[in-house]
Amino acid sequence: MINSPYLYYAAKGSIRVAAYVMTPILVFEIINSRQRLIRLFTVSIIPSTIAVGWTAIFLAARLSLWRWSSAYEGLLFEHYSIYGAFTAAIFLILLSRIFFDSGNFDRVGWTMLIGFYLVALLLCFSRGAWIAVIAGVFFLFFVRTGEGQQHRKIALITAIGLLLLILISIPGVAGEIYNRIATIFDVHYASNRSRLLRWGTALMMFLRHPIVGWGYTSFALSYQNDPALVGTYVARYKPGAHSEFLTVLAEQGIIGFISWMWLIIAFFRYGFRLLKRIDIPFWQSIIIGLMAAELSFLVNFITNNLLQADRIGIPFWLIYGLLPAIENMMNAEDSKARNDE
Repeated sequence: MINSPYLYYAAKGSIRVAAYVMTPILVFEIINSRQRLIRLFTVSIIPSTIAVGWTAIFLAARLSLWRWSSAYEGLLFEHYSIYGAFTAAIFLILLSRIFFDSGNFDRVGWTMLIGFYLVALLLCFSRGAWIAVIAGVFFLFFVRTGEGQQHRKIALITAIGLLLLILISIPGVAGEIYNRIATIFDVHYASNRSRLLRWGTALMMFLRHPIVGWGYTSFALSYQNDPALVGTYVARYKPGAHSEFLTVLAEQGIIGFISWMWLIIAFFRYGFRLLKRIDIPFWQSIIIGLMAAELSFLVNFITNNLLQADRIGIPFWLIYGLLPAIENMMNAEDSKARNDE
C-alpha cells in the first residue's frame, strides 16, 4: 500500500478485503451444529436461486446480446463472469450431494435444482465459467470416497451430457458455442488482446515493486481502459488485470502472492485430510462440494478479476471457514454419540 498512487482508495479497499478475509472466523464461530449449517444453506440458496433465475429470465430475452457483457446491464450480476462463477459454484455443491450422499434426502427436489442451475449456466457465455465447471465436475468424478459411487456418477454425467447434446442441437446454438470456443486462443480477438495487454502491464508493475507491490486497487485505478477493446460498458467498471493471480502479484507483491498461494494449498490439504478421517456420506458430500466450488472459483480467477465483487468475494472466503466448522460439528456429534452410549 505504501507504493500506491491512490493511497486513500488502497486503504479503503484493504479494509474491505480484511473484512472478507475475516469471514471464515465468523463462520467457524457461528456455524457450530448441523441445524445451523442447514439454516445457512436455506437462507443462502433461496435468494441465490431467485437472483440467478431473475437474471436467467432477462438473459433469455436478450439472446441477441448473448456474448456481450452489456446483456447484464441493470441486472443483479453486472458481468457474465460474475454470474457464471457464482452459478457454477452452487451447481457443483448441489451436484456433489447427489454424487456422494447415499442418505435419505429429497433427491427429486435436489435434481430439479441441479437442472435449474445447469440451464442457468448454459445461458452464460463466459468461457472461464465453462472451463471452471468442467474442472469441478472432473474433480467430483475422480475424487474417491469409497465403494458404490461410480455408477451414480456415470449415470448423472451421462444424463447431463444428453441434455447438453439436446440443447446444442437447437438451430444456431451449436454454431454460437463453437465460435465462442474458437476464440479462446485467438490473439486477434478483442477480449484476448485486452487480457494480454493487462497481463503484460501487471508483470511490469510487479517488476517495479516486486516485494510488497503497488497496493490494493492500484492496477484498476492506474490502467487506462480502451473502450474499443473492452466496450464502454466494461470500461466504466475499471476491471483489474483480468487475472486475480496477476492482480495480487502486481498489487501485493511476492509477499502477498505467496501468502495467498499458501492459503489455497492449506485449504485443499485440509479438505483431503478431513476426507480421510470420515466415512459419513453426508459430510463427505459437503466437503467435496465445497472443495469443487473453491476449485471452480480459482479456475475462473486465472482469466478474470472476481474477488472484488461481493457475489464472489463473500462465498469464496465463507467456504474457507466452513471446512473447519464441519470438522468441529463432526467431532461434537461423535462426542455426543459416545456419551449417549
